[in-house]
Formats: sequence, structure tokens, C-alpha cells
Amino acid sequence: MITRTIESSIREEINSGRKAVILLGARQVGKTTLLRSLFA
Repeated sequence: MITRTIESSIREEINSGRKAVILLGARQVGKTTLLRSLFA
């Protein structure tokens, strides 16, 4: 799997108690794959 630099930032936001985190990006760049790997 490709190492994503934003992964640690997303983990911090989720663990900080935020109710929602929005992940925006172009088509077919791995947004869904990244989130699935974080919550698997």
C-alpha cells in the first residue's frame, strides 16, 4: 500500500474528538481506500 502523508493528520483529528472529518480530493486518488484502511 502507498504511504499517505495525510494519514497521521486524519488519525489526530479523529482521536481529538471531532464529530466529522471531511476528506476532499480529485477522482481516483485513493480517498476511500485510505479511510477503509484507517477503520479496518
